Amino acid sequence: KIEETRVVDGQPTLFRPARPTDERMIQEHFYNLDHQDVVKRFFAPKTAFIGEDVAEVFQVDYIHSMSIVAVMGNPGFEKVIAVGCYFVDPATNMAEVAYSVDRGWQGKGISTIMQEKLAQAAMEHGISGMVAYTTPSNRSMVDLFYKLPYQVQTSCDGEVLTLKARFDQPRETEPCTM
Repeated sequence: KIEETRVVDGQPTLFRPARPTDERMIQEHFYNLDHQDVVKRFFAPKTAFIGEDVAEVFQVDYIHSMSIVAVMGNPGFEKVIAVGCYFVDPATNMAEVAYSVDRGWQGKGISTIMQEKLAQAAMEHGISGMVAYTTPSNRSMVDLFYKLPYQVQTSCDGEVLTLKARFDQPRETEPCTM
């Protein structure tokens, strides 16, 4: 259900769950990220992405942990251009989400597609909602999260901005006026 090819900026892009065989491509994706994007994604500068660092991205159970990759290229010559994932906190039944998109593909709707797919998968598995931890200055993540059709609760603790959306709390729409 998750696997789908969409055209992004004129290029066919395959969105699919991550697989163990994606380990090297996911590492390369993280290595190719801009320094600022690494800090936004991992909350710290990182220069190495060893197997243990990326294992949680490709070793998923598709229920409590889910990762989606956006892949371009022919089989055998594919490149991961984006990764979106969630990990469920059993105490809250909320899925913590994180995204990374290659600099050249940012602003083209890839993370929006991934977020829609992750939210759909989470709902189908009885997860209560989504939560994101970011910084107040990461406007792209804040704007992305607010695209969810649910009420968003925000709180800030120092430099960490927490965004929460429960699937049972749809966003109220403004009535149309003439």
